[in-house]
Amino acid sequence: GEKGNLRQEVEGKYIQQSYVESKDGSDEVYLQSIFCKTPQFEEEEVVKEPKEGKEAEKKEEPRPKEKFPQKCKVSITLDGQHYIDCDQDFLIYPSGIRINNAQPKCGPVVGGTTLSLLVDMDPSISSYLFNLCVGFQARPGTNPTLGKSKKGTQEDKKGAQEDKKEDLDVSKQPLRKNSRMGTITPGGSRFGGGTQTSGNIQFQNGTSPINPLEPSEGQLDLDFWHCATATFEAGKISCHIPKLFKFDPENLQYNVDIALNGQQFSGYPMIFRYYDIAITDAYPKFGPVEGGTTITVKGTGFYDSGGKKFKFETTNGEREMSAAWDRKEKCFTCKTPPISWYFQGKSPSNSLLQKTKESQIKLSLTLNGHDWIFVGYFEYYDPIVDRLAYDLAFGEGLPEAEIAKKWIEEEVLPPVPTDPEELKNLQAEEQKRAAEENEEFSTLYRRSGTRFYILGKNFKKCSTIKIRFMHEGKAYFADGVYKNEKKVGCIIPDMADIPVGEYKLFVDISFNGQQFSNSGKVLLYQSHDRTLSPEELKKQDEAMSKDKKKGGAPAKGAPPAKK
Repeated sequence: GEKGNLRQEVEGKYIQQSYVESKDGSDEVYLQSIFCKTPQFEEEEVVKEPKEGKEAEKKEEPRPKEKFPQKCKVSITLDGQHYIDCDQDFLIYPSGIRINNAQPKCGPVVGGTTLSLLVDMDPSISSYLFNLCVGFQARPGTNPTLGKSKKGTQEDKKGAQEDKKEDLDVSKQPLRKNSRMGTITPGGSRFGGGTQTSGNIQFQNGTSPINPLEPSEGQLDLDFWHCATATFEAGKISCHIPKLFKFDPENLQYNVDIALNGQQFSGYPMIFRYYDIAITDAYPKFGPVEGGTTITVKGTGFYDSGGKKFKFETTNGEREMSAAWDRKEKCFTCKTPPISWYFQGKSPSNSLLQKTKESQIKLSLTLNGHDWIFVGYFEYYDPIVDRLAYDLAFGEGLPEAEIAKKWIEEEVLPPVPTDPEELKNLQAEEQKRAAEENEEFSTLYRRSGTRFYILGKNFKKCSTIKIRFMHEGKAYFADGVYKNEKKVGCIIPDMADIPVGEYKLFVDISFNGQQFSNSGKVLLYQSHDRTLSPEELKKQDEAMSKDKKKGGAPAKGAPPAKK
């Protein structure tokens, strides 16, 4: 030791021979490596006093504690008498160094995530961290990589070491006249000892030493540890988490520990959680510009993580939002923000706002704040409901099968005339037709089975269209049929629990099954007597058509009219 109070000797195990090229490539260099395990360095040593006469009554007095880390000089002898010092110092560091914090605390099984470990360590140790590594070990259970028990694997390793070991007698290997000690690997050891070191005997100047302690050489007892090389800077150890090629999906919690010398872990691990996630579904895929749509993401390998977040990426940048964990359904959810949220308080131009409405927004999920998993795309829409109109003559004269087929077919919008006069005449015809349809819709009460249209603009083509009918706070639903961006069809459902009579029901539309238009449009609904035959109902309809008139007596149970 540098203080002159540490001196111990250990036996060298064997010599590894190898040939490498010199730096300039002009010659072949012969290298030998002697291996040994470092002894245990006690922090407190006791001096044993003689036990004869008065001296026997003296108590054993402890020496002062050695302070670690401490630099040491390592020497080697082949004959037990003559020692050669190594050019490099060897560092003995305290075994109390441990991880204080780890970020992130989880990562994907494919690896690659940058892991940062906060450690409290003497700055002088940092210059000796030539073999710094971080290890990951499944807890608990058998080796998930090899599928063998720990005992069996150690025996396999021992056998492999014996096969590779050369039967060389160190005492019979003379030092050449121009030989000297080059480097020590690793450059440090904890004071508890047990580190396997090697001295590279360099026979020619200017040659880079080799590291004989590579795991492929069978010298490291990894005990099922997945190791990654690491760096140290500003009190923080960083590494990329290793990829797991074989693992137990039911046991993805791992011990993570540090080995300052690449061999001995601190023994004070922290828990790191691997995950293996696959997205199977995300819905709905669109919602209104006001926001508030609940997006549900389902998949495999999900679990509740403290770092869960969603990220929305647009042409204007990206923003993050916290995710919620549904413990019962084992899925993640979040509510979409209003479209104005993406502009971060700024007022966008109409063209930029429209561009954002028409674009697809990329949605991603993270469990650790570092690695993002692609979920899908989300779109905003801004539908406008203008009016409702009956189609009482739909499918007349056609068989039922043809009527059903025709009902779900899309309708192509007619081209807009380029001639100003033709455009003016077309607009006049549309206004006249709209007035007639409005009068019919506002004066005729219709029962279940009647077809009608919701007319407007910016309608979203999808298979999740729902029409809501509200009566005294209770909602009734029916499927909507997309016709084109200005038209959606619907058949009035049978609301049998509404008493016989005539009622005004509020009608609204939703394209994602969650949020409805709140347009305030009213449907005149007739809840008929279910005991009447089809012929009697037909006569009732004919009588109603003859007596139709605008206005009339208030309907039963009618809600207050909306302004």
